[in-house]
Amino acid sequence: MEFGILGPLSVSRGGAPLPVSGVHQRAVLAYLLLHGNEVIPTSRLLRTMWGDNAPRTARKMLQNAVSGLRGLLAAEEDAPILLTHAPGYLLQVDPVRVDRHAFTDLAERGRAALRAGDPAGAAESLRLALGLWRGDPLADLVELGFDWPELNVLREARASAVEDRFEAELARGRHQDVVGELELAVTADPLRERLCGLLMLAAYRCGRQHEALAAYRSLRTRLVAELGVEPGETLRTLERDILNQRPELAAPTTPGAAAGVPGPTVVPGAAPSPALAPAPRHNGGASATRLGAPAPPEPARPAPGPIPENGAVAEQRALTVVMVMTTAEHAATVEGFVCQQIRHHGGQPAPGPGSSWCGYFGASGRQPDHADRALAAAGAIARRSVVDFHPAEVRVAVHSGEAVVTRLVDGDTAVPKVAAVVLDSCRRLAAAATPGRVVLNTAPPEGPVGHGPFAARPRPTGAPAELPSSWHGPTPFVGRSFELDLLQRTAARTHATGRPAMVTLLGAPGVGKTRLVSELVDQLRDGTLNTTRVLRTRVRPGHGDAGTVLSELVRDQPGGGVEALRGLASRQPALVVVDDAHHADDDLLAALAALVDTPDPLPLMIVTTARDAFSRRVSENATGPNSLSFVLDRLTDNAVTRLLDVVLNPRRRQSHLGPSQPSAATGEWRELLGEIRGCPLRALEYAARFNAAGDDQAAHREGMAGFARFNPRGAEAGVPVPAVAAIPG
Repeated sequence: MEFGILGPLSVSRGGAPLPVSGVHQRAVLAYLLLHGNEVIPTSRLLRTMWGDNAPRTARKMLQNAVSGLRGLLAAEEDAPILLTHAPGYLLQVDPVRVDRHAFTDLAERGRAALRAGDPAGAAESLRLALGLWRGDPLADLVELGFDWPELNVLREARASAVEDRFEAELARGRHQDVVGELELAVTADPLRERLCGLLMLAAYRCGRQHEALAAYRSLRTRLVAELGVEPGETLRTLERDILNQRPELAAPTTPGAAAGVPGPTVVPGAAPSPALAPAPRHNGGASATRLGAPAPPEPARPAPGPIPENGAVAEQRALTVVMVMTTAEHAATVEGFVCQQIRHHGGQPAPGPGSSWCGYFGASGRQPDHADRALAAAGAIARRSVVDFHPAEVRVAVHSGEAVVTRLVDGDTAVPKVAAVVLDSCRRLAAAATPGRVVLNTAPPEGPVGHGPFAARPRPTGAPAELPSSWHGPTPFVGRSFELDLLQRTAARTHATGRPAMVTLLGAPGVGKTRLVSELVDQLRDGTLNTTRVLRTRVRPGHGDAGTVLSELVRDQPGGGVEALRGLASRQPALVVVDDAHHADDDLLAALAALVDTPDPLPLMIVTTARDAFSRRVSENATGPNSLSFVLDRLTDNAVTRLLDVVLNPRRRQSHLGPSQPSAATGEWRELLGEIRGCPLRALEYAARFNAAGDDQAAHREGMAGFARFNPRGAEAGVPVPAVAAIPG
């Protein structure tokens, strides 16, 4: 019988998996395997399973789990023996049956070979050791909350073996082969000094001195900002030696080193002893060890310059990187959509560190608008993933600036390699992003904030502020796909034929007219009609005359009024949005109708939003083949459910309202849907009070009480709605 803890818990015999049923049985077995052949007190097992909140029946539940495990083990020959041994339990198991023992043995062999000057043998042993890992230790139990301190010991052992393997590969002269892996490793664990030093050395030997120094500056910035410390002496010495281009940094030149003949890795500051000296510890105890091996008897030749190898060339150029990050359990679901959006906007998708993807824009130097393309892709991914992939949390970040890019000379479609500091910037931004929004870095990795392609991009004027939500993202778009498709088709026809059109959206206050138009604007910017100019304003009560509203639309354009709008649309396709048109005077409606009623080509689409009663005035002012009006009906209960699933605090939602499946809907849930009455603004008002309630038990009552004070007319006119505040859980 074999046991695996270097990944999800596995039990097998002869390669055939054996099932271990029940969370408690799996947790008890895993913990006893971590402490094989040790007596574990019952009190310790109880704390391990339930912490300080063990139920009254915890001891009985533990006994049942032990009994079940004994039944499993008794059915197999030569299986471990689970004994009751005061003051607890003892699992007698042969260490060779647990994958942890094989990993430790292979890793020690690799380190011994490295100390003995055999980097090829060391690299092979360490590769075999790392190949035993199937993921995070006991990942299935960690997901259920069993993240014990012992697992950090395993993680640290793995990280040290990764560093040892990289050191062995560098000692063999294989810096070109491992520099990409090192960049990803540093991105995943950015505070490990030894790992950063190995990346610096590999990049320098590849002729990428800029990236080597950038990696050091990135680490130093993080250490100072997060921990208030400077890098260790070994790393500071390495930085100085790279600046001085010390010949000792060159790749090993011993004949046959790359084929397995020992060739030492030289790092200035390393002790003459072959032992690896300890270095500073960061990131909660993650250790960094001294870089390097014994100094060679003779100095090596200087590091070569940036000579293209295998048809690749390294260049300094402006590019934009989009990073999309999600959880491991949702990665497979999201991947196709993310890559499709990146390709659609002209980028090159590639896997990123962990459960993430990168989209590279401008790496070939043939996309002067790479920043705009990347921003459009990032916006589309962020907005659509909120609803289409709920409950997956998809986080999006964009980095734009100068970077060293390594790509194939004649292969524009090949995925480029960029500096690790760029990927690190993206990773940190994505980790801090809120689902539904895009986080931008507009500066070089070490440059001042506020420069770069995004710095001076103005926010569209006249666009209404988005309503806050429970996760602080934009209001989710649900239940209006037919209406959105109709608007998109009208815009495409106007763009293609040059025939102007007017669309009027009618509906009750809070039914989602403004949100529908905002989604149309976003879709136009993300799609093939992204050259459309958007002008938007809201008609205020008592200020609905043509002069006031049209002046707000065209602002400083010469001519003013209708002629200015016509001039703008004749030069560039335009979308004009007038919200709250029920406050408009007749002269404004007549002016808008005159723009549409023209025989001349004019790629102009006008969208007005208004309340139901406005339909009588529409029939008087907007007629003809290019005019369209329709009433937005209330959302279905399914659409409201999808909206609430996104914006409600999930823990409170489950506690008060039960599951969201219609077949399992509780009386409280049906009552809530009845109060919302298909009005998304009422749903968001409820969510605001539900999430912000100071008492968990009173959350539903607080949310329902808000309906008595709900004023959709005031909200639609611009009165702030309480933020749909998020709370932990």
